[in-house]
Amino acid sequence: MDSRKRAALAIMVANIKGINTNHVFDYSRGKYSNYVVNSVGSDNIHMFDYDAGNYLTGTLPNIFDYASSSYIVLHVTGDTFNGFDYQSVCYYNGSISGRNVQIFDYQTSMYYNYAI
Repeated sequence: MDSRKRAALAIMVANIKGINTNHVFDYSRGKYSNYVVNSVGSDNIHMFDYDAGNYLTGTLPNIFDYASSSYIVLHVTGDTFNGFDYQSVCYYNGSISGRNVQIFDYQTSMYYNYAI
C-alpha cells in the first residue's frame, strides 16, 4: 500500500473513533497531510486528500480510492482495525491509542506511525 493510502487510513480511523481532525503527521515521510473530511461516521466515509487531489468515499467496510480506481477494505473493532488494499493486493492491520495511529503493512512488512 502506498504512503498516501496509509495516511488516509489513519485519518479515517481517527475520525471513526471520534477524533475530529483534518490532518495527520506521517512520521515515515516527515510531513503533514491535509484532508477535507466531509463525513466519517461509523459506516460512511467521504473525504478529499489535498496532497493527492483525490477522493475516498464509501460505506464501510468498502472504501473506493479514486486515484487508484480500487477499493480499500476497512474493519474497525474497538481500538484495532484491519483490512485489505486491492491495489497492492495486501493486508494491513493497526491500532489507535489516543492521538497516535500505528499501521502494519504486509506489503512492506513494516510498521508506520501517525500523529493525529
